Parts: sequence; C-alpha cells; structure tokens
Amino acid sequence: MDLALPANLIHLQIPNRYSTTLAGAPFLLYDSGPEPDPMLIFSTAANMQMISESQHWYGDGTFKTAAV
Repeated sequence: MDLALPANLIHLQIPNRYSTTLAGAPFLLYDSGPEPDPMLIFSTAANMQMISESQHWYGDGTFKTAAV
C-alpha cells in the first residue's frame, strides 16, 4: 500500500507499520504531533543505549527535509 503525500505537514500521519520494527519493537520514539514544523525521532532502544554511552556524536546535515 502506497502512502499519499499530505497536502500539508500538519496532516502528516505515520501508520503503525512504520512506527515499529519488523520484530514489533518501538521505532518511532517521538512525534511532536500536528504542528507546522513537526519533529519525528526514529530509533531503537538498542541504538539509543549505544548513543547514550558514546562520548562523541557526529551528524551529516541530513536532518532537515523539504516541506510538502
């Protein structure tokens, strides 16, 4: 089933199948809800544990997306 692009990000809804891993573990850890600039955080508990134990974090600048 393909997802239709929302006309506005305020109408963005993440289906449950994209908020969990194939094993059923939570993957969508944070959803700020309907607002003009929504924030979604995807990760697993294991990855959050790993990053919490790291002294250095690196990012590549791909954290922003274009508005619909």
